[in-house]
Amino acid sequence: MIVKMVARERITVMTLRRVPPLLSALLLVGSLALTGTASAAPDDLGPGRAEITCDASTGKISTRLTGKWVPGFAYQAEFRLLTGSFVRTDGSLGRVPQFPAVTGTGTGASNGALNIDGYTRDWNASDYLFYTETVRVIVRNSAGAQVAQKDATCYRDVYTTYTITCDRSAHTVSATVSGTRYRPNGQVVIEYNRVTTSQRAPGEFRWTSMNLGPTPEISHREPTDANGSWSDLGYSHTFTTDPYYYSQTVHVIVKHTDGTVIGRGSDHCVYADGT
Repeated sequence: MIVKMVARERITVMTLRRVPPLLSALLLVGSLALTGTASAAPDDLGPGRAEITCDASTGKISTRLTGKWVPGFAYQAEFRLLTGSFVRTDGSLGRVPQFPAVTGTGTGASNGALNIDGYTRDWNASDYLFYTETVRVIVRNSAGAQVAQKDATCYRDVYTTYTITCDRSAHTVSATVSGTRYRPNGQVVIEYNRVTTSQRAPGEFRWTSMNLGPTPEISHREPTDANGSWSDLGYSHTFTTDPYYYSQTVHVIVKHTDGTVIGRGSDHCVYADGT
């Protein structure tokens, strides 16, 4: 693996499970990832989840609590902006200002299904090269005691390209990111985190690993040129022995040097699938 700088802290979680047969895919090249909606944070696992959607077609940002909860139990959900940032089409950047929290209530159905709507706001996607918003939902029972905390993030990025390539002929998995229309003659910070699932041989266990630490798995700095363009090779991993199954998802965050998130995206590819 060739990288420019590797974060000093990495925490890896290994998940043990048997898997059913999957479709064969020996070579899959990833492409541009523009929009993400209703994604749960990596540490926010479980049957119940928060959802947020940045919908460019309707011009709305909407939130809700959904998933499986306790049947017949009454819940109260408080929806609050956790963080958000943007880059406008004129190149100016900023953070989404706070606004009052919204509270909703609901009761788990007989099968545990629960849907509680949160805040909905107007949003003109065409004003932005990049926009991201994270909602935090505090869930309480009928007595007012907190029983869960759920986060979700949506984003829209139209000036950055995120690509992960699984190349079986070259025995490599590599990730690249490039941007245009960024601030010229500046710098950007690119952070990479990977979710990898692998199986060494038929009949063996399949393992999933991911970074759950507070620091990114890989972090680079890249200069922007006079036109505001830049590109970065995040990593390139070479296989000496091909596994039976191997797939990888890369999650990327681009930051201004002051820490403001100004780009976000992900991509996925399958290197080998012997099933």
